[in-house]
Amino acid sequence: MFDAINERNIEVQEQNAQRRAVRDDLKATTNKGSENRARRRWLQAQLDAMPPFRRTTGLNAQPHIRDTPLRAALNVAMAQQVMPAFNPAAHVELLPGTKPKALIWSDERIARWKKAGEKPWPVMAWTPRPDRGIPRLRRG
Repeated sequence: MFDAINERNIEVQEQNAQRRAVRDDLKATTNKGSENRARRRWLQAQLDAMPPFRRTTGLNAQPHIRDTPLRAALNVAMAQQVMPAFNPAAHVELLPGTKPKALIWSDERIARWKKAGEKPWPVMAWTPRPDRGIPRLRRG
């Protein structure tokens, strides 16, 4: 099951990369001129035919899949005596997943993000602006 999840992740990443390439090409093509408009229609048709962007099942989510639905289903099957009293999900070894540490947004990272349009790190954290003090919650 986890091999199938990892294979699906590879497929999703490839499809997302293809969709991203067509989307970027569509954004880069201007709307001036009949050739460009025809190219934009063709690219938009390609984009519409592609599957939407999807998220992969990360290494941190796989232990939760093993612990909750898979083990529960196998425990029910053992209780109903559909399978022998051995739960193979309890002995599956998974690749270790690590949570990325957050980086603080700096002026340099913000400028790079605005220029390239991509986050510099998967997890980014904001700090309160020193000139404004700590923001307060408003009730009401």
